[in-house]
Amino acid sequence: MDFGAFKSKYRAYPVIKSSYFSLEKKPAYIRRLVSEWLKKEWLIELRRGMYLINEEDVLKDVERLYLANQLFHPSYVSLESALSFHGMIPEGVTQVTSVSTRKTARFSNRLGIFVYSNIKNSLLWGYKQHRLGKVAALIATPEKALLDLVYLRKGELKSAEELMESLRLDNLRKTDPSGLILAAKRFNSVKVERVSEELSKLLRKRVKRS
Repeated sequence: MDFGAFKSKYRAYPVIKSSYFSLEKKPAYIRRLVSEWLKKEWLIELRRGMYLINEEDVLKDVERLYLANQLFHPSYVSLESALSFHGMIPEGVTQVTSVSTRKTARFSNRLGIFVYSNIKNSLLWGYKQHRLGKVAALIATPEKALLDLVYLRKGELKSAEELMESLRLDNLRKTDPSGLILAAKRFNSVKVERVSEELSKLLRKRVKRS
């Protein structure tokens, strides 16, 4: 198989995974070719066993939030990246932040930096599937993104007001204060519940003023 034939066959895939090559007649040969094409920079390696064709028309359509789900599973986009997606952070987030029940991880490639924070199995909830062009990504609700932040940074976080100021939260009507408190109880953490109650009060006050 030459690279032209490879492109014709795999360019329609949002991400090319090495597991797909097991369906080829000579999978070992295809993997050897892929190694050569990586050296020639005809392909981009997102992480081991995951690739993209290194052509502008392919790369311009890549959705980074979808990519974040694919690079590390199970995971969902959360923290600053989810808040940015919901329009609650004024500026864009340079790296894609996610949470996962697996160990913490970080991947850096041509498309950016992808960071994964570890949470317990019992906290793998509070996300929805959002359509992004031809693909879809699992993204935390505004409430869960905030609670994940509080939970993961509770050692360095002093108050809800500090959290709001550091994030420069905007579009506060997108968050349900009552739902925030109810969801916080599922974390089984005194600090998470305390900060969420403070945060809920602040959200209500600022929404009234706006």
